[in-house]
Amino acid sequence: MPSDGPIPSPKCMSLPLPLEPRLKFSKPIKCILKYIFLFARF
Repeated sequence: MPSDGPIPSPKCMSLPLPLEPRLKFSKPIKCILKYIFLFARF
């Protein structure tokens, strides 16, 4: 398996709820998109 860059840590899935509601949705979405792009390269 290609190993470019560090392995994404699962801490982005267990972030404490931020005060701003838009951050609450944008951060998990960016994290999910990052995983989608990582898996899409295979």
